[in-house]
Amino acid sequence: MKNLLIPLFLFYSFMSYAQSFFVSGKDTRSNEHVEQKIKFEGYKIAVDSLKSDYTVQLLIDGEYNVVSFKRSYQGYIRIINSNTGLEVGRTKIIKRNPAVFNGYNASYDIFSIISKRYLAQELKKCITIHS
Repeated sequence: MKNLLIPLFLFYSFMSYAQSFFVSGKDTRSNEHVEQKIKFEGYKIAVDSLKSDYTVQLLIDGEYNVVSFKRSYQGYIRIINSNTGLEVGRTKIIKRNPAVFNGYNASYDIFSIISKRYLAQELKKCITIHS
């Protein structure tokens, strides 16, 4: 029984981490942070979107108002299968304002929170089998 479990475990680990991801976003600092999290989780990063299995899109929207007290920027991460174009997963929406604490970069603050809290759960939905 032990002899059967070891090859099965190795086969499963090889199959679950064989996919590659391409990170697409406007802010290079946010892209690098998300890429580091994907690498930490054991997945591969593709340099070209055509050679990747999945595309990780960093989407942000909003505008800065000095007088307003509501959260002006909001963003989320969406994972798309590159072959089919279908959405595999989407994280929760996080809202932040640019401030001194985040270097006046709301994008980096939003995507660092998302990658710490929610990205690993969404990456687990991307299991593919390569032949």
